[in-house]
Amino acid sequence: MSSPDKLLRVLHQAYRTVSDHPVPPFAADTDLRLLGLGSLQVMEMLVIVEQDLGVRLADTAVYQARTAGDLCAVIAAAASGDAPAAAQLPAAWSPRRMAAERSLGEVDAVGHAGAPMVFADQQQGLQAVVDLVQQAPGPSPYFALHDGRPGATTVVDGERRSMFSSYDYLGLGSDPQVMRAAKEAIDRYGTTVAASRAASGERPVHRALEAALADFLSAEAALAFVAGHATNVSVLGHLAGLPDLIVHDALAHNSLVQGAELSGARRRVFPHNDVAFLDRLLTTERHRHRRVVIVVEGVYSLDGDLADLPALVELRERHRVMLYVDEAHSIGVLGSTGAGVAEHWQLPSDVIDVRMGTLSKALASSGGFIAGTSGLITHLKQTTPGFVYSCGMAPSVAAAAHAALGELRARPQLAATARRQADLFRRLAQKAGLDTGKSSAGSCVVPVVVGNDGSALDLSARLGEQGVSVCPFVSPAVERGQARLRFFVTARHTDDQIRTAVMTTAALLAGTRADLAGRQVGHA
Repeated sequence: MSSPDKLLRVLHQAYRTVSDHPVPPFAADTDLRLLGLGSLQVMEMLVIVEQDLGVRLADTAVYQARTAGDLCAVIAAAASGDAPAAAQLPAAWSPRRMAAERSLGEVDAVGHAGAPMVFADQQQGLQAVVDLVQQAPGPSPYFALHDGRPGATTVVDGERRSMFSSYDYLGLGSDPQVMRAAKEAIDRYGTTVAASRAASGERPVHRALEAALADFLSAEAALAFVAGHATNVSVLGHLAGLPDLIVHDALAHNSLVQGAELSGARRRVFPHNDVAFLDRLLTTERHRHRRVVIVVEGVYSLDGDLADLPALVELRERHRVMLYVDEAHSIGVLGSTGAGVAEHWQLPSDVIDVRMGTLSKALASSGGFIAGTSGLITHLKQTTPGFVYSCGMAPSVAAAAHAALGELRARPQLAATARRQADLFRRLAQKAGLDTGKSSAGSCVVPVVVGNDGSALDLSARLGEQGVSVCPFVSPAVERGQARLRFFVTARHTDDQIRTAVMTTAALLAGTRADLAGRQVGHA
């Protein structure tokens, strides 16, 4: 078996082969996520390693590796006989061709028409997660069947619970005015526009929603998409290309990462909220690219902290780059009127080049949107694949979002109430000794970091039994050792609900940790 130092050298050389970015020799703690490789580059790097060392690496284990040391451990395990040898593949093939062949060759297809095709290693990884969930007490917290309208309570298995898994931040998901608008839109336009908006799917409700969004955000124009995730994937994937660079935060949402990879632009990652690192990176890289786009979230969806917008704006202006901000969890919550991060930081709205938001959170509907200059929006409306080739937003969906925005503008105290209740939860949780991670004042996302995946699943199940609905997040959704429960606090949560949830969580977590310690002693 090769020594750890040799494995690190092989990894570093493979990286240098697929990337033109100079990096110092790898150490065991080198963070692989900060290397900025696209998925194809990762495959190429792994094929080179396999060819050099004569091993075959399981994709699941590889993609769970966070550091160079983790990946060396995977390679060492494969070299010990846990995986088939890669030497069976023709050595003369290029890494790119080998990577493509590898992807095709490992598909495990059921042999009848219409059967799903599943990558074997991915199936094994999924099964590991399923096994972990099944070991937790009670039913799975995922895909639980909820009944009734969204709000501060929900019904699961016939039992009413306090609802902390829903991001209906302003409580407008069951507002009478919002529901009435959706019903009236169905009566007038039907349930679907039955075409792309470019063809025959354009309706007055689309234009009314987009005009209201632009006015609310002090933007020249806005464009609505049918889904929030697809908005980021399609827009970011379309705005940048081969001559460009996309630099995103290490904790950026999956949709942002997918969009960056789809674009074909070079992609680099900077440590979470590390503006100094980003500044150094831009100083080195800006002159090498036609266009550079910084991609961040206004409020980070799993941690609840805020991007440092003033510092990012300073970098935008000094380095002459674009700033793309995902405001899924900030519009409707931050700012004196709920207009988002620019209002929160008391900055003009045009310091952000591309403002992305969702309609499914504070605006009580479904979909996503982009706000910006009229030139940007015209370009996106005419050319973005996810808009041009997609069926237009259902009229009832657009009408509901438009009505919810109207309610927010008429009742800006809703945003202040949501922030106040979230701050109460955060303050009580910290006083009770719960780890709320990076969650910042004003954010309605409050994690309770548990650490161990099993403990998070166990705690979620026990809270459900005690009448509190909250969803756990475990690896790979979060880093190993950072498993958590994510509490969404809304304007409709009462003080009593919040106090009960915090006290119950603290008490059950203490018991869960004691049980886990007891099991570990028993296995010793």
